[in-house]
Amino acid sequence: DEDHATGVVFGFLRDIPHLLETCTASRVVFCFDAGRGKRREIAPDYKGSRAPGDEGAAAVRAAVAYQIGRLRDRHLPRLGYRNIFSRGGYEADDVIASVVGALPGSVQATIVSGDSDLYQLLRPGVRVFNPRTRQHYDHKAFAAEWGIDPVMWAHVKAAAGCPTDDVVGIRGIGEKTAARWAAGRLPPTSVAYMKIRDELATLT
Repeated sequence: DEDHATGVVFGFLRDIPHLLETCTASRVVFCFDAGRGKRREIAPDYKGSRAPGDEGAAAVRAAVAYQIGRLRDRHLPRLGYRNIFSRGGYEADDVIASVVGALPGSVQATIVSGDSDLYQLLRPGVRVFNPRTRQHYDHKAFAAEWGIDPVMWAHVKAAAGCPTDDVVGIRGIGEKTAARWAAGRLPPTSVAYMKIRDELATLT
């Protein structure tokens, strides 16, 4: 790899021991993207507006993608790691959800990610560690902040949408309003409630 950038590989491997200590973990599972095919079958516009950028930006993205691929396919296996998962057509988030869903209830697990979509996986024994904020977040903290069970987070995201990923929600409905609706705390006479009610009616 002497002709390629190595910053991503260096940072990734450097952080593994620290993350294991911070999360008090003895084992680690790595989940990688392997395309967006399944999501685009459902939502053709998914991440469609992400601009390709100029040649310099494209080169940076290509270098990062190359390094991540080498981590997955070469470096981690050569270091002896075996729990390296990806599947064609699925993003890492999908794989993480599958892994967490298969864990026995007695296993304590920490998801390392800054993606709030993964809050729906929170439950007793499963928490999220955000590597940017250096904060742990569990199902109790989530319930205290949002007033709902984490399993309802998917409904909140569906109603509010996700502009970053070009997932269209209900116009004028944000995450806080959607969470109040999911918790049954949105007045039935409010405009927001009626918007959500009417949108749901089109789906039935």
